[in-house]
Amino acid sequence: MKNKTTAIAAILLVAIVAGGCGMFGGANSNATKTANGNKPTATPEVPAIEITGAALGQEWLANPAATDTKYKGKVLSITGELYLAQHIGDQAFIDLVGIPINTKDPNNKSVRISCGSAITAETQLLVKAREANDKMMSENPTAKYPPQPTLTVKGTYKASADRGIIDVSDCKLQSSS
Repeated sequence: MKNKTTAIAAILLVAIVAGGCGMFGGANSNATKTANGNKPTATPEVPAIEITGAALGQEWLANPAATDTKYKGKVLSITGELYLAQHIGDQAFIDLVGIPINTKDPNNKSVRISCGSAITAETQLLVKAREANDKMMSENPTAKYPPQPTLTVKGTYKASADRGIIDVSDCKLQSSS
């Protein structure tokens, strides 16, 4: 049973990597229609601030208010390990690790980056893979949790919460591995 569940989780992760480029919203288009609806015009691409989830988490942990002020409303391209994939209502939430949980340190403060967007086929794959991994772990608690994919998402920094969650909206997957 363990091998079957592990194989299913591996297949789902491969599917995520193969289809990851459209995770949050399918094909990206820089064209929009003019007021008359006939001619497409180019929408200027906002340059993203590139940062890792770990660097953003460390910066936030050192000074949450300053980090919120620095990044609020700005577009970020964040690379990090998948922490959680879930659907709540009509929203997809793909959380990346900022500062990982350290259960050996009672003073540990973990930070994660929560990317919200519409549900897509790719977010459904991420959620199914996560559910398969969770099921495998509940059936065999001594098993090692499978490695999670590294994702790069692009979205707008909204705010943070005292509980160590940084909210990013309008996320789109740029890459996965």
